Amino acid sequence: MRDEAGFRDAREALDALELDRRRVRRRVRAASWWFYPALSLMVALCVASPAIERADVGLDGYWLVLAVVGAVSGLGFLHRRLTGLAPRMQRDAATILTTAVMLSVMVGLYLASLVSERFGFASIAVWFPAIAFVTTLACCIALDRLGSMGTSRAR
Repeated sequence: MRDEAGFRDAREALDALELDRRRVRRRVRAASWWFYPALSLMVALCVASPAIERADVGLDGYWLVLAVVGAVSGLGFLHRRLTGLAPRMQRDAATILTTAVMLSVMVGLYLASLVSERFGFASIAVWFPAIAFVTTLACCIALDRLGSMGTSRAR
């Protein structure tokens, strides 16, 4: 009898915690307002790296890509430090499909930027970073709105 009452109390407490988590999840987005635009800017810089390299500004495109990858990691660390929350991806079909589309578009845009710069089509190469920015921003916001991005407590 006593064990059953303890079990019910524990179950009620766990159910209350789950309800609180759902309420917070509905109100809180996975990332701050500045996170997705900053991430999109980093991806656009990555796509623009062939054009930046060809512009003779003293930056090697491959080093720029590595610097951007490091900056994206730093951006995630900064977000965790400022908010106390760490964005994390859920593993469902919508998330996987949206992420696959976003990565495929980014790789395609990078290759198109690389080819257009190598063959002298610089006039169209400026569009690739802009498309990368908009696509990344739209996909990140879509993932956030679909609830595919969750949050966990940062460590």
